[in-house]
Amino acid sequence: AGDDEHLGNYSFQFGYFLHKHKQYDLVPTWYEKALAFYRNKTEGNAETYLPNVAMALNNIAVLYHNKGELDKAKEGYAEVLR
Repeated sequence: AGDDEHLGNYSFQFGYFLHKHKQYDLVPTWYEKALAFYRNKTEGNAETYLPNVAMALNNIAVLYHNKGELDKAKEGYAEVLR
């Protein structure tokens, strides 16, 4: 566990920091790292990590919306709701 256990949160928080500072080109890498971590952790622990998956997907959709990529944003919001 240790630092590995926090990798998803660190990645998400750094992506969020970049997002809030409008560094849109840098954000996807960090949100995608967090999303991959959370999705991997849902296997056998869905109740704990599915909310994190939804939060990461939502923030990715918001990012696309902020960038004016509305079709991608719509796809992202739809995935959150599945």
